[in-house]
Amino acid sequence: IQTERKNSGMDETVLLDAGDTLYSYATDFFYGYNEKLVQPIYQAMAAMEYDAITLGNHEFDYGWDYIEYQLKKSGLYEKTTVSNLLYEEDDSQVLAPSVVVEKEILMSDGRLQTVRVGIVGATRQSLSTKRQRYSGLFYGTDIYGAVKKEAERLKKEGVDVVVALIHGGIGIKDSTQTVSPGGRLATVSQIDAVVTSHTHEEFPTNQNLYKAYTSVDEKNGLIYGKPVVAVGSYAQNLGVINLEITYDGNGNLVVGNGNSKLLAVEESTKESETILNINKRYERYLEKKLDT
Repeated sequence: IQTERKNSGMDETVLLDAGDTLYSYATDFFYGYNEKLVQPIYQAMAAMEYDAITLGNHEFDYGWDYIEYQLKKSGLYEKTTVSNLLYEEDDSQVLAPSVVVEKEILMSDGRLQTVRVGIVGATRQSLSTKRQRYSGLFYGTDIYGAVKKEAERLKKEGVDVVVALIHGGIGIKDSTQTVSPGGRLATVSQIDAVVTSHTHEEFPTNQNLYKAYTSVDEKNGLIYGKPVVAVGSYAQNLGVINLEITYDGNGNLVVGNGNSKLLAVEESTKESETILNINKRYERYLEKKLDT
């Protein structure tokens, strides 16, 4: 992430996470050890300055009070977007349907241009029942319908770039469109790029997995002409989407060509001192648990 930001410019990059952040033996341990302790992974993400995140099905394993507390205490609440989560009482949004960030980019003609990027998040429609039953409180709706509706609203209001950030798969190779609508979202004219997750897929790859599908350009990471990424799981990869921003004949901003790629995390990948220091503060909790 640091390398990509350095190469492209901090203000010309957007950092996103597509959910299931709270899912491991470590997060379970800290949840059970002290519910008021902010999860180290959320502290790390706050320090990394994410622009927007959405929630996965496993965040909802922990119950709404805990999720809300963690997001607010870590400073990530205002960056969280879930467009398809509604209160049962009045059908109002539980979380922001989108997050809009402004980036000032250097155009090829030397001008500085403010670009408004709208990120529309969505989680799996079927909510977890591991620790809390959400029926009577709120409910999930169809990912595709919710994201499409919000993307249309954003573009109508003049947002320059719209990214779908979904906790759901691509769905090109299977028929589970409710769980995996990523490829279908790439057909929506108001959506410029799609970030997917949940199904642990990797896209694009060099394995020719989609050679039978004319809608997929795996070499350039495109589906229906739009850049799409799926990064696998457990931080195996960093998904990178590149979008070209240009002017039309009237001087308005338009999204041009795009592509996507995966950057694998290797043993040689340099560790972040910031994240190491955050984790180090919590080693004593784990050591104390092991001692007992």
